[in-house]
Amino acid sequence: MNECSFAIGDWIAATAAIIAAIGVWTNYIFPKITEARRRDGLEKYVKILIGKSVGTLNDLKNECQNIANQISSKDKKDVFANEIILRTEHFKEVSMERLFDLLITSRGLSESEYVESFFNFSDSIIRVNHIGKAAYKNFSKFSDEFAENQSAIHGVIADLVNYIDAVQKPLMQGQGQSQQVIVLEDSFEHKLISIHMTWSKIDVNSEDKKVSPKQLDPYVVVEELITPLRSLCQSLPKHPASFAGIQIIRKFDVAFTNFDTMKRHYAAQYSNYADSLDKLVLKIQSESGKLLRFPRVDREYFRNIFGPNSLS
Repeated sequence: MNECSFAIGDWIAATAAIIAAIGVWTNYIFPKITEARRRDGLEKYVKILIGKSVGTLNDLKNECQNIANQISSKDKKDVFANEIILRTEHFKEVSMERLFDLLITSRGLSESEYVESFFNFSDSIIRVNHIGKAAYKNFSKFSDEFAENQSAIHGVIADLVNYIDAVQKPLMQGQGQSQQVIVLEDSFEHKLISIHMTWSKIDVNSEDKKVSPKQLDPYVVVEELITPLRSLCQSLPKHPASFAGIQIIRKFDVAFTNFDTMKRHYAAQYSNYADSLDKLVLKIQSESGKLLRFPRVDREYFRNIFGPNSLS
């Protein structure tokens, strides 16, 4: 009777122990393992994102610097930008709470320096997204302003050509179109015709038979038309055509200053974008690396108990 009681008691105790063990496994260990595996997947994803982000951010940095160089160059009229997909946008799929849990809580890093590293890392991700969006938005603004300012300069160039034609017109009256115009070499008219001919011969092989793109380049116009015309008008201020010439020059000066100032502004802006991105890339790498070098507490716990492949 007593032996039977002991047997039943042992069986009940064993059953209770098994149920308790199952309860511990079901309610504590298994959820912890599941959470550790979830963190494993998230950690791999975050590391991939960091690697991809660094690559695309370097591409964006180089593109911003390329745009700055193109804008500031006097040899190019048109500026082109290549579209770059910012992979940092994918960080939006991971909440700040989950990132904090992965990089700080699961590693047992409660010290303020590591918490600060986390916020430096997350803040850098946010900042590069803002810069990327601003870079694309402002390129559209630059394109519009470039076209507007260039159009204003072309309008003054048209006025300048009409002015030159008006000065030459009296010399053509009474003569056949095939006859050479004969004027004194030191006259205002002769020097003006010489200036115009020098400018009109620039890039003569252009497909545009009337005016070549290079002739309309603002910097070429300054060098080949405005500067010599300014000197001519200043050397012969009493000539009837000098006053009209100076008026057109002043009009061009305003248009050119606006054009050049606009270019300098956007060139500096994109150069700043490139510098900022360069610093932020380094910060993303250094701050995330500082945190990821620490092993996760949960991973080490289960590996020590169940072996190295326990989370596989």
